[in-house]
Amino acid sequence: MIVKGLHSLGLSPLGDYYTAEEIIKMSVDAEKSGFSEIWVPEHFSSGDAISILGALSKMTSKVQLATGIVSVATRHPVLTAMTAANLQTLSKGRMTLGLGLGVLNWLERLGYDYSKPLTLVKESFTIIKGMLEGRTVDFEGKYFKVKGMKLTYKPEKKIPIFLAAVGPSMLEFAAKRADGVLLTAGSSASYAERAKRKVIEVAKKSNRKSLPLVYSLILSSVGQERNTVLLNSLLDLLSRPERAKQVLAEGTYNERKMLLMAEALKSGKRSEAMSYLTDDIIDQVAVRGPLSKCENSLVNFKNAGVDLPILMPVPGTYKETALLARRISEG
Repeated sequence: MIVKGLHSLGLSPLGDYYTAEEIIKMSVDAEKSGFSEIWVPEHFSSGDAISILGALSKMTSKVQLATGIVSVATRHPVLTAMTAANLQTLSKGRMTLGLGLGVLNWLERLGYDYSKPLTLVKESFTIIKGMLEGRTVDFEGKYFKVKGMKLTYKPEKKIPIFLAAVGPSMLEFAAKRADGVLLTAGSSASYAERAKRKVIEVAKKSNRKSLPLVYSLILSSVGQERNTVLLNSLLDLLSRPERAKQVLAEGTYNERKMLLMAEALKSGKRSEAMSYLTDDIIDQVAVRGPLSKCENSLVNFKNAGVDLPILMPVPGTYKETALLARRISEG
């Protein structure tokens, strides 16, 4: 099957599922299999993204590399700018910087203040962008203070900056300032369409010369219909406060059932919580099952305006995922 208008996929190997060695091996193979971009996530405490990207910058030659994402709260923006500049040099211009707030539960456990999340993202973004553009940055805000900081070596090639966004305020800021938007794992094609529409609207009103790209992380089990790891990951994602309401298609969200699901999960009744995760919900937010079904799911995301779907394969499904990428890149 030829997936009209879709010629490539991104890959995002999650550290919760794989060791650093496995991620590197998978990513090197992914370049050969037709994936166009590798987005390395950073989840506490399953390993950092930077060390892996450093290795991949020397072990790959064509594929675009990206942080998918690093938190603006857990790294000082000056350090993030320094790191991005070095990775851009090491990879010979193949670096994308994916930034975001991060999972709130982690920030709480690490003791970070995120009482004004949009302010936190804006401040970090402003400092990082200024430094990567070669400017001397002086900044004083609620979260960060910077005096006279400038990169010694400005990257020769611009580093695209993507912002992870779910809610309307973060989407609006990303549409005004970022090179692209990264939609969270667990987003439906319907939500992606709404998000893309808002991004384009805001960007045009801001008189931007070029419109931001919209990418989407998508949990996947290519070749497997009911993978336990996939289902449990979706359950954890959709049980986060307000998440299901935000990312599911309009008319398919049932507030009572989603509250019961979250309550059951919080009480340790995982099997009961799982009963609320219907096939309709799963197929909205994941790519799973036979290749033909996965291709149809990707068509839905492409038709919704997603510029690059980024698959997050669960263990035991990478070979089929690579086959899917090869079919799309050769189509």
